[in-house]
Amino acid sequence: METNQRHLGKTIVSLMAILLGLLPMVVLLASWNSIPQSIPAHWFGDFIDRWGQKSGNLSSFLSYA
Repeated sequence: METNQRHLGKTIVSLMAILLGLLPMVVLLASWNSIPQSIPAHWFGDFIDRWGQKSGNLSSFLSYA
């Protein structure tokens, strides 16, 4: 009985980790149309010194997923 509870606990923790890992992608896809085409890509101090396309930054995001 205790082994089943441990297994269930590990399964729930694993599922929660997967869901939390996918949550940023779901939020990004849900808000994709409201994100401007050109977004800040690099800052130096308080100033934006490079702009990028939102699709280019998506590939960076996907590489960490």
